[in-house]
Amino acid sequence: MKRISGYLKILIFTLLTALISLYFVNSFIKIYVGEVLTKSCGIRNFVTDFILRTVPEDEVKEDSVKPQIVIADSVQEPDRWQQMYPFKETSFIADYCETESLKLPVEEEIKTVTEQIFDFAGKYFSGFDWLSGKYGHPEAPETNEKKAEKPTSGYNVVVPLSDGYLTEYNPQSDMTEKALAVTALSEYCKKTGCGFLYIQEPYKIDKYNDTDISGVLDFSNQNQDSLIELLKANGVSVLDFREVLHNAGLTRQQTFYRTDHHWLAETGFRASAYILKYLKENYKFNVDTEIINESGFEKKIYEDFFLGSQGKKVTLEKTEPDDFCLYYPKFETKLKVYIPNMGIDRIGDFTLLCNMYHVAVCDYYGRNPYAAYSYGDQPIMQISNELITDDDTKILLLHDSFCNCVIPFISLGTKNVHALDLRHFTGSLETYIDIEKPDIVIVSSVVTDGGKINWSSHKASFDFR
Repeated sequence: MKRISGYLKILIFTLLTALISLYFVNSFIKIYVGEVLTKSCGIRNFVTDFILRTVPEDEVKEDSVKPQIVIADSVQEPDRWQQMYPFKETSFIADYCETESLKLPVEEEIKTVTEQIFDFAGKYFSGFDWLSGKYGHPEAPETNEKKAEKPTSGYNVVVPLSDGYLTEYNPQSDMTEKALAVTALSEYCKKTGCGFLYIQEPYKIDKYNDTDISGVLDFSNQNQDSLIELLKANGVSVLDFREVLHNAGLTRQQTFYRTDHHWLAETGFRASAYILKYLKENYKFNVDTEIINESGFEKKIYEDFFLGSQGKKVTLEKTEPDDFCLYYPKFETKLKVYIPNMGIDRIGDFTLLCNMYHVAVCDYYGRNPYAAYSYGDQPIMQISNELITDDDTKILLLHDSFCNCVIPFISLGTKNVHALDLRHFTGSLETYIDIEKPDIVIVSSVVTDGGKINWSSHKASFDFR
C-alpha cells in the first residue's frame, strides 16, 4: 500500500512538473514568436498567427487606423451645380484621402518598470491578470478622464439640462476620416495658393462648466478636441470658438438659445467681428475690423417669438419660447447679392440678406426665425460689398447653419464673401476654387461626432472634392 502511495505521489509530481514545464515552454515560445520573429523581424504567417492566437493584440488607438475610403458616385445625371462646377476626372481630395495618412498627436505614456513588467506578463502568461487582480496589482496613476457611460435617455434624444436649456447628447466617435478630409482640403488650398482656416464652432454642452456631463454623458467636446488635435498635428490652422467664448467669460445662457441647437444671433454677430479681426491679424487681409459693433446697429427684439428645433420636439407644454433679434446697420450699405435658390441676383442694402417671411408673424411650429438670416441653409451665396473699392479680397466660407447669422455681417467688412453649404451644394468644390480663386477657404463647423463620410451623395459637409 505504501509502495502504491509512493508511486502515486511520484506520478502526481511528474504530471505537475510536466504541466508547469509545458506552461512555461508554451509561454516562452509565444514570447519568442511575438517579440522576436513578429515584432523585430517582421515575420508573420499562418504558423506565427496560430501560435499567437491566444495572445491579445497590442492596443491600437482608433485614430491611428487609416480609414478605408471608397470614392463612389451614385449620381446618374449631373444636377445644376455639377453642370456649373463639374467634377474632374481625377480629384486631388479623393486621391489624398485614399493614399495619405495622418500624423498623430504626440502622446507620451510614462509607465513605471513594475507596470511594464505586469503588462508584459499579462500579455504572455495565461492567468496572470487574474492572479494580479486577486492578489494585488500596481495602482494605476490617477486620471481626470471619466468613464464613457451611455445616457439612460439615449443619444440624439432631446434632454433638459438643469438650467432648463434643451440639448442632445452625442456618443464618442472616431474623428480620423473627417480630420483627413479637412487636411486634404488644406493641402489643396496650399497647392492652389490660397490660405486656409478651420473654425470649430461650440456645442451647447460647455467644455469647462458642464463637467458632470461633458465626457460622462455627452462626448461632443471630446470628439471636437480629437479633431482639433489631429488637424494641428498635420499643420492645419485652427480657430477654436469654444476657447474664444470661454476666455470672454461667456456662458451657455449668454451664447445659445434655450430651445434650439444654434448659438444666438448675438453670438453670431460677435463671432463675425472676431473672424474679421482674426483674418486681419493672422492673414494680413485688408478687412474692416471696426464695422461690427453694437453701437453701429439697431437691434430689433422679437419677444417670446422663437421655438427652436429642440423646443418643437418637446412642444410648448414642456418649455417656453426664446426671444429673437435682428440686427440692422445704422450706416449706409450697398451689396450685390446672388442667391440662386431664392431667385436673388441684384444690388440692395443689408435687408437683401434677410428673409422677413420668418418674422412676419409669430408661428412657433410653422416658421423658423433663425432662417431670417441668409434665407436659412442655401447651397450658394455670393456677396460683393459695392462700397469697398480699394480691395478685392475674396473669402470662401464652407459652413453649416451656425454661419447663417455670420455671413451677413462679415460681408460688411470685406469685399467678397462666397458661402457654400456642402450639404446642399453638390458641385465640385475643387472646380469652384479653381474658377473663383478665393484668397482664403474657411471651413466653419460645429461637427460633434465622427465616423465615416458619405462619399457617394455629394451632400456630406466634409466631402470636399
